[in-house]
Formats: sequence, C-alpha cells, structure tokens
Amino acid sequence: MITIQFFSVVLIIITFFSVIYHSWLMRSRRKHQQAFQQPLAIMNMSMGLLFLAISIFLITFPGAWYRYLLIALIAGIGMINLYYGVQRYRWQKRTSQSEK
Repeated sequence: MITIQFFSVVLIIITFFSVIYHSWLMRSRRKHQQAFQQPLAIMNMSMGLLFLAISIFLITFPGAWYRYLLIALIAGIGMINLYYGVQRYRWQKRTSQSEK
C-alpha cells in the first residue's frame, strides 16, 4: 500500500509540473496555431494522468461510501481528459503530416 502511495505521489508531482510547463508553452505559442495544438494536447494528457494519480492516491485511504463516489468522479474526469488529449494529439499529428 505504501508503494502505491509513493508511486502515485511521484506521478502527481511529475504530471503537475508537466501541466504547468505545457500550459506556459501553450500561452507563449498562442500566435502560431499549429504550434499551439501540441502543448495543449500534452497538457490535457498530463492533466488526465494527474487526476488518475490523485484518485489512485485517495483510494488507498479508507472512508465513507460518498468518498468513493467522489473518487470515481475524479477518475472519470481524468479518463475523459486523457482520452481527449490523445485524440487531439493524433489529430495534430495527422494535420501536420498532411501539410508537409
């Protein structure tokens, strides 16, 4: 149980800084539409992993039934964010290859 908590905290820290970095990168490239898409996709994927890591960390502690409902909601938001991040990343790769 402690190893799961340790790895989820490490994943939370890594993805937190990844979200911040790609958010900053996205804001600095806002003028160029094509360069704007890739940091946005990676930021969405990082945020999805962040939410999933938070839900894994929270599930390791005991609690009431409504706590698990909120953890499931956080995990669902994380999976949705991860899914749309991957979709946006694939779309960006296809459009950049078709332009070349």
